[in-house]
Amino acid sequence: MTTLNANNILVTTNDMTDRTAEIEKQFAETRVCRLGAGDFYVKNIVMPDYTTIVGEGSATRLILLDDAEECFVLKMASYCVIKDLHLMGNVEHIVPQEEVGDRHGIVFEGSKEKPG
Repeated sequence: MTTLNANNILVTTNDMTDRTAEIEKQFAETRVCRLGAGDFYVKNIVMPDYTTIVGEGSATRLILLDDAEECFVLKMASYCVIKDLHLMGNVEHIVPQEEVGDRHGIVFEGSKEKPG
């Protein structure tokens, strides 16, 4: 169920519901996803080429869900725009590590994988 207001802005549900599919649906249908103020819990959003995601500055937060070990907030393809968003890992469950792990904020398509 997509929660859009009259201006085609995705609105928050004020809970920890995974909103990833709704955001990706907006990319597929309009190439642009506009988010209202509030918290949007997500995991592994894939931005196709030439897509844009826009929030309302620090009032709009994309928060990484904590239910997977390897995930990211956003993965950008070519010519993508991210504007007026606050990106957050799940700060309540972060465990400091000596090396960079497998949870990321932004992943660029074609990024080099870490050595195995």
